[in-house]
Amino acid sequence: MNRKRLLIGLLVFLNFSIFFKAACCRGGNKLVPSKTTGNWNEIKTFNDLTPGTIKKLETFLTKVFGNSFFVMTNPPLTLVSEYSAEHTNRIMNSTLMPFIDTMNRVYFDKKPDKPLVVLLFRGQKAYRSWGNKLFGEKTPPYFGYFMSDGRTLVMDYETGSGTLLHELTHALINYDFPSVPTWFNEGFASLFEACQFYEHDIKGVLNWRLPILKEALKNNSLRKLEDIFKDPEFYGDKHQNLNYAQSRYLALFLQRNNLLVKFYKEFRLKSMGGKKADPVKILEDVTGEKFTDFENSFVNWLGSLRQ
Repeated sequence: MNRKRLLIGLLVFLNFSIFFKAACCRGGNKLVPSKTTGNWNEIKTFNDLTPGTIKKLETFLTKVFGNSFFVMTNPPLTLVSEYSAEHTNRIMNSTLMPFIDTMNRVYFDKKPDKPLVVLLFRGQKAYRSWGNKLFGEKTPPYFGYFMSDGRTLVMDYETGSGTLLHELTHALINYDFPSVPTWFNEGFASLFEACQFYEHDIKGVLNWRLPILKEALKNNSLRKLEDIFKDPEFYGDKHQNLNYAQSRYLALFLQRNNLLVKFYKEFRLKSMGGKKADPVKILEDVTGEKFTDFENSFVNWLGSLRQ
């Protein structure tokens, strides 16, 4: 098949889920500070992707979780799953590895050189219980989170694959662009909550965050992009949902104009060596427009979107 398309993510039903929206307002997919505790600190000792290290890692994980969980590896990922071997294999080889391969080909130059552990739980009870046991995480985000210190993604996979790709993007960009600012880290990761796989690319599609922007346009409360770029409280209650939505749709706007790859690579380059890159200047360079004109085009485009 010349054009492989796989629609994944949090689709239309999430727009109507009151419970989902309430969960989002409590924190969504926010990056969680690392709090690895107890036995899970041993994860940090598995520092390469050699067969010997992977075998030791799998033995360790089986000891921690027991035989009721299925463990499988396709470097750099090691999955620990409450699902069957067949289902876990499908998640690994039909979703996660194609995603990693495409992201590495299109965006990332530096790839993970250490194992990334993905914990796939089947519902909130196990997700919360194990999160508390391993990390002391008593109030986790509803869908999942990435623990950078322990190189671990923790997911309630019953909520869908969109959040898994969101968190996996955080894990991958952590290697390629370690100084990535929060607004772009979250906007870029959020882009893949709902996306389509093509033979040589992955494209974001409209998702449940669009109504947040429509409401802001209606109420004249859309934020200036520069305010988001400079906001030290990206996750603050006042603007969190809007920050996520505008950052995601800025990434989508760039992607639809075939400028996202160029922007990402220029942003990463200008941020090397501890330098603080100016996203406004980079956007002007990449688009060939004055920033005010670019932002006006972005806002007009948002107004034209229909879901």
